[in-house]
Amino acid sequence: MTVEITGIDKLTGSLSALGGSAMNKAMASALNKTTTTAKSEMSKAVRNVYNIKKKDLDPHIVVNKATKANHSVVITVKTKSIGLIHFNATASKARDKGQKRYFKTSAKVMKSERKKAYKGAFIANVNGSPQVFRRTTRKRLPIIKLTVITPTTMTHKEGLETFEKVFSEKMNDTFFHELDFFLSKEKK
Repeated sequence: MTVEITGIDKLTGSLSALGGSAMNKAMASALNKTTTTAKSEMSKAVRNVYNIKKKDLDPHIVVNKATKANHSVVITVKTKSIGLIHFNATASKARDKGQKRYFKTSAKVMKSERKKAYKGAFIANVNGSPQVFRRTTRKRLPIIKLTVITPTTMTHKEGLETFEKVFSEKMNDTFFHELDFFLSKEKK
């Protein structure tokens, strides 16, 4: 992603007298604040499409912040699939025609879709946290954890465009606001 800051040529005279320290601090601060705002909007755009809570999605999006020496921000989205339990999964016992008991677990991944039933799936606590599992054979073990989609896919499909839009709209104003703040601090 390329960021263009317009209007910087007006400030070159006043910044050269300061040695650029205010500019470095302002750039790092503006990058961090704008990235935080853009990340929040990206998360909101993803959650408008997918039926996932903020507390379940946001830990998968990690931001490495800029410093006054290094003006780069790195956003990493984890690629490990999210378990079905995070998509409002519920379990209930149901009966078929032969009166054999089976579990019916249902979840809603996309907000625009209806809840989908996963026959034979069940919810169990593993290490203190509930997850949705399904047996791979007729025997009790082995079981597999049901996962749906990766945060990378969700953010790429729905959030990347929102992130770029918010970042490009807010960066100039935030930079000049932070620059005014750091220039006023150095004058004192």
